Amino acid sequence: MARVAAQVRELVDVPACDPNVSEARVTSDGRAVVIVYESKTEGWPDVESCSAVRFDGCSWFACGGPNDEAFGNHPLYSLGLQPYALQEVVASPFIATRAAIEARTARLRSILETSQRHFVFALKEGTFECLAKSYSLIGTFPTLAEAIEAARAALRPV
Repeated sequence: MARVAAQVRELVDVPACDPNVSEARVTSDGRAVVIVYESKTEGWPDVESCSAVRFDGCSWFACGGPNDEAFGNHPLYSLGLQPYALQEVVASPFIATRAAIEARTARLRSILETSQRHFVFALKEGTFECLAKSYSLIGTFPTLAEAIEAARAALRPV
């Protein structure tokens, strides 16, 4: 079976991040991860807004470098990964690497490799990355406090 070449695609169904955003707020409950970030919203052009995005079936996430000035040092930069963007790395080589690290059996490795997607939110002062099954927009809010409350609510048990 031929391996598909990795490629980067921008997530166009979530609001773009504001290029001046320093960092995001991330919270998790062990099953899902939610990121809250300042966003640009067409409906509110003169108003700062914050968006919350949920990642379900998350097996790994990390926050940290590189920032925008060092973004060319990201291991996947050569694939087209861009700063100030919300992206997915399709057929990411990192998924296989991570699966091999965590795998206890060949079956578990196969499940991780086929069910996980690699997401990268590259902000001004840092990068959020995760491996998850899916993502969804919780919403866009006029204040950071409202976005954080929505993120917390999205993680509460039903």
